[in-house]
Amino acid sequence: MNKEKINLQTESEPVSGGIGIQKYENPEDVFKFLLGSWGEEACETESKLIIADDETFRNVIYVRAITRAFQYLFGVISKEKCRIDLALSDEKSTDYLVDFNFLLYSQEGNCYYVSHMDFKDDGASVWDKKQWGYFYELAGRYSFSLIGKRAMELAEFYYDLHKPDDIECALEIISNEEGIDLCF
Repeated sequence: MNKEKINLQTESEPVSGGIGIQKYENPEDVFKFLLGSWGEEACETESKLIIADDETFRNVIYVRAITRAFQYLFGVISKEKCRIDLALSDEKSTDYLVDFNFLLYSQEGNCYYVSHMDFKDDGASVWDKKQWGYFYELAGRYSFSLIGKRAMELAEFYYDLHKPDDIECALEIISNEEGIDLCF
């Protein structure tokens, strides 16, 4: 993973047309972004927005990582793709772990992060250096690579132990046996 420190300045105006990760230091700017980015469009598209604090955000990332690990174990993606998506590669990174819509208040960082990923598949978003910087901030603060490693170990353990039929079954087994809420 790119460990380069990037000097990040927060701004009231989002980069890349409001798609991807944005960072704000005050709630007024967050709500300006949300109104413009989520106002009427969210009603029309029924977009899902996860509102999170530090703990909830870690849990969502963990669920996404477990899901990705099972996708590898079920042959949906390659081992290399899984390693990259779970932040376990030193050479490459993807946005998989944060590829969802969220509003995060980070008490640890004393700031807000907002991510609007709905239009990503339309090719409307190409992250700039600033957004990748926010990604690496989040990856460091929430230990994405450690979460990825734990998720892979957990998925392999339950895959070997229970031989589940599909990803949903595997997630349900883990949820029941580990007491982890895997419904995000």
